[in-house]
Amino acid sequence: SFELVVNPSPVLPIDLGLIGCSPFNLTSISDQVDSEFNLSFFETQNDAELGSNSIANPQEFSFNEREFTLYLRAENQNACVGITELDLTKGDCEIPRGISPNGDGINDNFDLTFLTADAGGGSIVIYSRYGREVYNKGNYSNQWAGQDKNGNQLATGSYYYILDLNQENPEFGKTIKRWVYLQNNK
Repeated sequence: SFELVVNPSPVLPIDLGLIGCSPFNLTSISDQVDSEFNLSFFETQNDAELGSNSIANPQEFSFNEREFTLYLRAENQNACVGITELDLTKGDCEIPRGISPNGDGINDNFDLTFLTADAGGGSIVIYSRYGREVYNKGNYSNQWAGQDKNGNQLATGSYYYILDLNQENPEFGKTIKRWVYLQNNK
């Protein structure tokens, strides 16, 4: 005789999704899933079922399409597994028109991560209203917080920039020339 114990598989929502700008933080989905599960993310259902080739950096997942479907694998303490689809949709991702680096966590940096991550990187040059270069950075994502090349805070005002992406963005192109307003309260 023997005793058979059947443990339930994790129960997952069937309508999981994230809307936002790339790169996506896939781990933010954890608030929609039971916290006792160990979560991993996969690009194919087969990989999710096998538990192989998980996405290496789920905090910064990028893709080029408007929509993308991943597979979420949840494993409980009994090693039982549940798998569901996770739909990612790029929302209206806009280039910021202004920043206010005052330390409140809102618009403190000129964040262009949604562009540079999809394009494999890019470089930026920022100019004063008089055409003087005040800042430049290769491999740019969100490093500018109103400082000049030497780290000194710049004055409040409009600044002009040229962002050169490594790959063309279907909406913005490869080279973006615009302005950004710096509200410096420091």
